[in-house]
Amino acid sequence: MELSGGDNYTNLSAQLQSHYFSLFTVAIAVLVGSYLDLLISLVGSLASAALALIFPPLFEILTYWPERHNNKKFWLMFIKNLFLAFVGFTGFIAGTTVTIIKLVEKLSAHSQEGSCPT
Repeated sequence: MELSGGDNYTNLSAQLQSHYFSLFTVAIAVLVGSYLDLLISLVGSLASAALALIFPPLFEILTYWPERHNNKKFWLMFIKNLFLAFVGFTGFIAGTTVTIIKLVEKLSAHSQEGSCPT
């Protein structure tokens, strides 16, 4: 025996998830307020460095690792990719550190004023 209405439950679930996600996005936007620039900078320093400069070189190393004995240029590529991953990791650390320091400074300035950051 097949129960009817399974599609209705799936549609309702998808609609509820969509509404909750929209409410979550609005809540984050309201809570972030004047910190939006720092939040964008923090997300950028975390995600951009990893996606653009850290993961691709490491994936290339992992892809060609089994063929390292047959490929004469593997070690040149290996050194290049380690350098790129190091530059990306340095940017990741520097960007995240600077953004967190600025965020702490902004939060402490607002707490000393005794006002809510909006």
